[in-house]
Amino acid sequence: RTTIKVLNPGTKEVTEVRQDCLNSLLKSDEENKMKKLPIKLFEIDHVAYIKENQIKEKIQIGLTIMDDISKINEMWGDIILLYAVCFNDTARFEEKIFNNFIRSGKVNGKQSKVFGVIGEIHPEILERYNINKPIVVCILEI
Repeated sequence: RTTIKVLNPGTKEVTEVRQDCLNSLLKSDEENKMKKLPIKLFEIDHVAYIKENQIKEKIQIGLTIMDDISKINEMWGDIILLYAVCFNDTARFEEKIFNNFIRSGKVNGKQSKVFGVIGEIHPEILERYNINKPIVVCILEI
């Protein structure tokens, strides 16, 4: 993936524009891993991407659940409710393998243009964050 550099960064830590919210969600999970389980986090933010040599912007909703066992079915229930309440739509799931996941799939609506990915983060990725519990994540683009 091509990184998008910030021309005049305000701090040394922020020199690139975020292209998704997964990394920040996993960092938040890492910071909160000692708290009582389950840990449920969400984030809504603008992210950037490059399309046809142009920098574009989109809004992402990211959700995670960390617990002793994978909660992918619970996350799917949350997504069904989110689509019904927020988008007046029905969520659909299509199994698909994505990098960084051990079980995953595409999410989209029957009518809306809201789409995304849901899955359980691969243990090798979790090791980078010193997390030893399964994490299920859903990232939706609206």
